[in-house]
Amino acid sequence: PHSLDALEVPGAVSDLLDSVAEIHRLPSLRLRVQHQIDLASARLAIAVGSRLHHLNKAVESAAAASAHQEHIQQSFDVIQEKCDFSRQDTQLLSLASKLANIRTNTEQTLDLVRTLEEVPTILERLEAIVGDPLLVVEVFEHLFTLERLELALTEQKRTFPEEYEQIKTKFQRLPIFRAQLEEHLWEVFKDFYQTCEARPFAMVAAVRVVYMQDRLDAVLMRSSLSNHVRSYGAMARQHMESWINNHFDYAFADLETDIALGPDADMDDDPTARYLQEAETIFEELRTAATIVVPCFPPQYDIFRYLVRQYHKHFYYVLVRFANQGTAISARDTLVLVQWVQNKYTRLLERLDLANIEPPMLEPLEGLMSNYRRHITKLLDDWCPRIIEQDKKCTPNLFDHLYMTDAPGTVFKIISEQLKIGRAGAYRQLVHEVIMACVDFLHRYADEMVYMVETDWESLSFEFILATLNNSSKCIELSHKFEGTMAGLIGDEAPPLDNTIVAFQEVALNAAAAISRTIFKDLEEPLESIGTNEWRDSAELSCMPVIATLEDYFSNDIQGFILENHFVPCILECLKRLSERYRVEVLRQGGKASIDMRFAQRMNEEWEAYSVFFSKFLITQRIAEQFEVLGLLHQAMILTDSDLLETIGNLSYFVSDGTLEHARIEKLINRRVDLDRTQKKAALKRLGDF
Repeated sequence: PHSLDALEVPGAVSDLLDSVAEIHRLPSLRLRVQHQIDLASARLAIAVGSRLHHLNKAVESAAAASAHQEHIQQSFDVIQEKCDFSRQDTQLLSLASKLANIRTNTEQTLDLVRTLEEVPTILERLEAIVGDPLLVVEVFEHLFTLERLELALTEQKRTFPEEYEQIKTKFQRLPIFRAQLEEHLWEVFKDFYQTCEARPFAMVAAVRVVYMQDRLDAVLMRSSLSNHVRSYGAMARQHMESWINNHFDYAFADLETDIALGPDADMDDDPTARYLQEAETIFEELRTAATIVVPCFPPQYDIFRYLVRQYHKHFYYVLVRFANQGTAISARDTLVLVQWVQNKYTRLLERLDLANIEPPMLEPLEGLMSNYRRHITKLLDDWCPRIIEQDKKCTPNLFDHLYMTDAPGTVFKIISEQLKIGRAGAYRQLVHEVIMACVDFLHRYADEMVYMVETDWESLSFEFILATLNNSSKCIELSHKFEGTMAGLIGDEAPPLDNTIVAFQEVALNAAAAISRTIFKDLEEPLESIGTNEWRDSAELSCMPVIATLEDYFSNDIQGFILENHFVPCILECLKRLSERYRVEVLRQGGKASIDMRFAQRMNEEWEAYSVFFSKFLITQRIAEQFEVLGLLHQAMILTDSDLLETIGNLSYFVSDGTLEHARIEKLINRRVDLDRTQKKAALKRLGDF
């Protein structure tokens, strides 16, 4: 079905994973999750005019499934971009809401899948400790967890009968574990009962010791003597703190030295990765502490939270030591550190329900993230001229009959790769730094393109200049998409690209001007003849070769090879250049004919021919605007007395804005053979007054 209401939203996580017995169905469950994401993306594409293909990659094992998380994240980004676009259409609001539910449920499913990946480790641990009477509590906790998952998955037996049968075999050992646990519990109870019968005073004494210790600790905590007498809890914390200090000092003793030396390729040693692996191993000790150490202390000691704070404090200091290495920490190491904090350390804290512990672990890395932006900026600055130079060496290709080069795709592919690397850190500030570097790079590329077209146009092929016009539109289109991507990543903090888009528009204007300059290189000979005796007295208009050349360029070399929105600006640039050149040649001194009625008549005839030609491409108003100055010059060639003085007054406005030079108008009046000295003097005085 193609209606929006037919889009299925997945249920809760328990709808997919309700029994431990389905642990071996992890690959198929991951495939189901992937399929739901593909289905949502495809139906969204149908709603907006395109269809996404279903992903059909089989997940072979639970280990291979983790490799597909990146693909899932990319699909999330696609969905997010489509949702951003759908906000413009109120009919897609309900679909956006459903897609948000899909993403939420999918993330919950993935969290459960990651949890289930630990089940084989739990089973292995049970095999090792099930016979140890001192670890009965840990065995009970593991069995309780597995039984709860098994019960939940069993409820899905009707929904997934085949998968359930495959998973069920992996839990055949659970009844044995239960029996062994019951056996050990009965042995403990039997020993307890026998002790109570044989030596009841021993049990009473044990209970009294525990009771009196708790009372003593409570009294010491409330009493003023607590400032002088340390309770067992304080002593325990002191010993733990001392041990943790020594543990971290030993593990990270040579951190600064190893970082300064850098990776050793021969020994296959990366000090940053090695120390982070050591940190991860140390942090895993908290799991052991939660299971074995913490139950040995009274609850009021709050030993576990104390341990977490101590470990967190030392890990924070380790990151400070990394950050203090400054430039010795490479850009790659910065990414590795941020990814470790976000993807491993933070998730471990979340599993311990301590995600909001202070201080924030990424705080020491802010300086390194600024360094990373400088590194990216330098890297992109080096790429910018290389892209342009490489582009100039390549012959433009025709795509849909339009000249294009690979430069826009290369530029935004580089930006996409940098964003992909930045997103891998999963930290908003790092992504923001990467985005700002990419924005600077994009604006510099636009400025470099403007400079290239302005200064190097003579060395560029005509086809390349046409491709530059089309490239500017492609860059503007991709810039708008980039704005949407930025908004999806950092929201309101995304910088606007208005100045960059204006720069690309300037590239298009300069490219249009370069096209007109290139065309007029072929028109030098007929344009230089304007205003000469031969031009004035010739039987045929000298503008006809110019019109023929322009017609050939417009029809055979430009139209159809550039986007329609660029064609009219190119025509207008040619008209402006023709008007300016005509004005210059008419007013030029030396080798030019005297100005009389024949001169003015020939000038009028040619501009009538030009008007007819350009009217095929431009509206009359555009043509008239370019002819205004020439029309006044024509009047200044034929009018006398008060009409001439009024025309000179109108020309003076163009003198004030720099379009005409005062001296050239004086020379034009002096070149008129039909005016006597008195008339010329009056006209020149009028011009001087203005």
